[in-house]
Amino acid sequence: MTVDPAEPAFEALCARIAAGEQVPEDEIAPEWRQRKEVQRLLGLGRVLQGLALVTQDVGADDTQSGGATDAGAPRPEFGPWTLCRLLGVGGMGEVWLGQRSDSTAHRVAIKRVRTADPAFAARLDIEKRILARLSHPNIARFIDAGFDAQGSPWLALEYVEGQNLTEWCESTRPDLNRRLELFLKICAAVEHAHRHLVVHRDLKPGNVMVDTDGEPRLLDFGIAKLLDGEGSETTYAALTPAYAAPEQLRSQGVTTATDVYALGLLLYRLLAGALPSTRGNNIALVLERLNDEETQRPSLTARTQQAQLPYQARLLQGDLDAIVSKALRARPEARYGSVQEFAADIQRHLEQRPVEARPPTRWYLASRFASRHRGALNVAVAAILGVLLSLALALWQAQRAERAAHLAQSEAQRADAQAVSARAQAQRAQDAAQFLVSVFRQIDPFRRDARGKITLEQAFEDALARIDREFADRPQLAIDLNDDFGETLANLGRFEEARERLARARTLAETHLQADDPRLAEIML
Repeated sequence: MTVDPAEPAFEALCARIAAGEQVPEDEIAPEWRQRKEVQRLLGLGRVLQGLALVTQDVGADDTQSGGATDAGAPRPEFGPWTLCRLLGVGGMGEVWLGQRSDSTAHRVAIKRVRTADPAFAARLDIEKRILARLSHPNIARFIDAGFDAQGSPWLALEYVEGQNLTEWCESTRPDLNRRLELFLKICAAVEHAHRHLVVHRDLKPGNVMVDTDGEPRLLDFGIAKLLDGEGSETTYAALTPAYAAPEQLRSQGVTTATDVYALGLLLYRLLAGALPSTRGNNIALVLERLNDEETQRPSLTARTQQAQLPYQARLLQGDLDAIVSKALRARPEARYGSVQEFAADIQRHLEQRPVEARPPTRWYLASRFASRHRGALNVAVAAILGVLLSLALALWQAQRAERAAHLAQSEAQRADAQAVSARAQAQRAQDAAQFLVSVFRQIDPFRRDARGKITLEQAFEDALARIDREFADRPQLAIDLNDDFGETLANLGRFEEARERLARARTLAETHLQADDPRLAEIML
């Protein structure tokens, strides 16, 4: 990609180097690094840095010697504050640790301009007015301001004892929820600035300090922009390319959506342990890959950084991937409408409620509801399982009782049938006995009929005739008598008559007996 050196981004880079900020050469686009003016500025920057280190060493020696410099020179004072040691060097100038000159031990961070460039003095004055507007527990407080003996402006801010955000994560290794809770406090600080018409424009881990109590403090409003119509108070564009929004890199209009984008990158770094692969300090390369950023997912980057993270990368899948993706939309209007909306989605995730960054499908809404009410659902499921188990046991017992009742009923019916059959059989036996008795009564010498004395043979023949005549309407008894008399005829050698009599018994049996009746089998035999 060819970048026109006349672009504001190139001018901003030159201004940073000229102000003494140490910009690593590998962070400068190759086509810019080859230009003579950049090479000269880099050489000048190395000289200024060497001078700053000498100043730092002198300050340290002064501190160890009790506060007096050699040759009796008094330590420079800034109003009621005395410089103690150099904390850092940046594009605007230097940041020193300061302490009140009186008996109190109140310490501050003092920003001072190292060059005579009026633009940087103006920036410091703007930062003073910006910080004077802001009062929030997560923003380093403005304390004092003035001019030193050379007429250069200085600014005293609340000194935060702690580590920047990246160092704090590496040393403390907080869990996922702790990181999200801390990020919400950072969002609250940025939202407070937005309500006071201030856009930070340089949100990055180095500008977030975490104190010894684990509370974040937002620092460095040095390139912040006022949105209240004071166009002359727009700060110099000394942005950090790795955390800059697309509109900043393209020198377009800056709004609160710019900070939303930077917060999205800050959250990405906080969750995944590294920035997206599209990010770096080479502006040309970042500009080439801007459209790919919203597809970057923290969960994928976290897999490559798993050893540095105290939680599994899979925990970032779903809600957090979607939230970060929405914050990193290339078009400002496609991002969250405000930092407050961004933070609200994070809070929804912590409370296991559906987030706005994901489509509200039925399955997603149901899964969020289940996660949010897991305890109650576990109790409900246990209760339902208990009821179902009790119902199944009751049904099993009812079926068992019903089977037992059916069995008992069948046994009773069988017993009744057997009793009926036994009574019928007894009745038949009684009737058969009475019939036989009546046959033998005919040969009683005291009983005579018109024929005179009856012999046993005559009585037997009379019995055969009576069976067909008297028991036509009583087939059960006729079966028994025909069977019995058939066997008797066979025994007497009257086989044809026996065959007829037994055939008659079989015909009656097949008509009036069940197929499994043993009497039928006996007659068949």
